[in-house]
Amino acid sequence: ALPDPVAGHRLHARLRLTDAGSVNSLSLRLHCSERTVRAAIPSVIEMVTDPLPRTSTGKVDRNRIKACVLAAEEERARMPRP
Repeated sequence: ALPDPVAGHRLHARLRLTDAGSVNSLSLRLHCSERTVRAAIPSVIEMVTDPLPRTSTGKVDRNRIKACVLAAEEERARMPRP
C-alpha cells in the first residue's frame, strides 16, 4: 500500500508479464472484482516486462518496488504541466 492524502493508503500492483499484451488492466480488474472485495482491488495496475526485484532469499522485494513507485510519482509531480 502506498500513502494517499485522501484515503490514507492505496493499493498499487506491479505485475511482470512474460508475454507482453497477453492481459490488460481492465481484465485484471474484472478478475479481481469477481474474487475479492472492492477495497482489495488495486487503484493502479502497472504491467512491466522487466524482472521484479528480489530479496537475497528470492522473494519479491516489495520495499524496493514501493520505493521505485514513490520516486517515479515524485518525479512526475516535479515535471511542469503544459
